[in-house]
Amino acid sequence: MPGVKNLGNTCYLSSAIQVLANASNIKFPETALSSELQRFRTSQQAFDPHEIKEMLCLDNKQFTGFDQQDANEALLNLINICGLENQFLFNWTISSICESCGRYQQTNNQDIQIVLYKNLFIDDQINEFFSEERVCECGKPVTLKLSQFTPPKQLLVLVQKQNIQGCSKIKFQNNLSIYNYEFKLNSAIYHQGSDTSGHYTAAIRTKSGDFLCNDVHTQNQTIHRGSPNICTVSYELIDRSKIRVLDLQSPCELLKLDKMPFLQHLSIVGQFAIIDSYPVGLKSLSLRYAGLVELPDLSTSPLALLDVSNNKLKTLRPPKSLRVLNISFNRIKVLPDMRQFLNLCVLDCRGLNLQYNYEYLVPEQIQIMKI
Repeated sequence: MPGVKNLGNTCYLSSAIQVLANASNIKFPETALSSELQRFRTSQQAFDPHEIKEMLCLDNKQFTGFDQQDANEALLNLINICGLENQFLFNWTISSICESCGRYQQTNNQDIQIVLYKNLFIDDQINEFFSEERVCECGKPVTLKLSQFTPPKQLLVLVQKQNIQGCSKIKFQNNLSIYNYEFKLNSAIYHQGSDTSGHYTAAIRTKSGDFLCNDVHTQNQTIHRGSPNICTVSYELIDRSKIRVLDLQSPCELLKLDKMPFLQHLSIVGQFAIIDSYPVGLKSLSLRYAGLVELPDLSTSPLALLDVSNNKLKTLRPPKSLRVLNISFNRIKVLPDMRQFLNLCVLDCRGLNLQYNYEYLVPEQIQIMKI
């Protein structure tokens, strides 16, 4: 991991270069700045950022000279110079319903970074960012919901420490989940000192491990995810087409499972808009408390585990490959002949109002769980 030379109070630039150059999801267009960043990536020794500093000064005179500057502002300016805004921009829609008069509204928004103002866990504040305190024209409170989200390739989170009273440790997670999109930690910028003086460092996560970058000095060190000095965190969007395991614990609106061909294990708790097909390689499927009335025909899928407990299912056509089947607390009254399920080991049928004694249809090797 190459370091970056400090030209004189340019630690802010060193940190911004490290974060942008190591944003693995970003595709850089052919520009002079992109060429310099590529030269930095392949450098075997401390990188001289003179050329980048000159480009930054030409784009924004604020960076002329060698006064202490803000690393996040430098990062945003570098993104602009490279023409990368579209890869960092994200869009979202907030839907609101008045609890009194029923008035419905939608607000469309766009931003290049999430700005946090409170001393909380970063992932907790994400929910606050994507909502707005709003009162209807009738004077009554409204119910707000994030109804649409278009993710960026790289997600920036800015922590405004000057607005945080009694700032202590600000904690951030390795992974973020926003509207069914997953992001993983890529880098962070830390600042010690006041607004006009102090020192910036960067923490970078690579395939080779975590590195702390202090100007020319770099060393292997696990990213510190709880610090009062954190000011910017960068997350990269996880490519869903490569996901094998997906576990969603919060309600969601839409799952584009057809774009996840390698998905093998899917677990969802809560209401959601289910689609009528699943990846062909899915081995375990858990859909609990989803309000399901019916499922598509799964009889030819390779599922080994199927958990559809606590739904409203009346019928079910499970695959013969099943080893574990949980259909408890549904509206199913008739079971299929379980003797055809030669691999089945566990059957959970608690809370069912079956029309007849089904035990003669169940082979001896199956462990039955019932009320």
